Amino acid sequence: MENEKPSMDDLIIETHIGLERQGPGNHEMTIKALSFIDDHGKFPKTLDLA
Repeated sequence: MENEKPSMDDLIIETHIGLERQGPGNHEMTIKALSFIDDHGKFPKTLDLA
C-alpha cells in the first residue's frame, strides 16, 4: 500500500508533529484561520479548545 494517497487526517497529524501546540495559538489567530474557510454556512459551529 505504498502508493495509497494519505488521508486528510494523516496530513493534519503530519503537519503538527513536533509542534508545541496543535492550533493557531490565540483568539486572533483562530479568527484568521477561520477566514480561510470560504463558506461558513457549511460549518455553523466551531469548537476552539484552549
